[in-house]
Amino acid sequence: MQLVVTQRGNRVKKDLRQRKFIDHAQDFTVYTFSTKTLSMLYTEAGKNYSFAAVNYSNVILETIK
Repeated sequence: MQLVVTQRGNRVKKDLRQRKFIDHAQDFTVYTFSTKTLSMLYTEAGKNYSFAAVNYSNVILETIK
């Protein structure tokens, strides 16, 4: 599964870099994540993240406003 980390997700990108999930973060870059990592991110969705489905293989990741 992949996540599209958007420009509005700067806080998320910083957090993902700090946790070594991504090495760098450019706007609208698609990153591939393991199922385990995605599961962990979804578990934290209510606390840190909001998700919106883009299609069957991509998810757009944005910070909660």
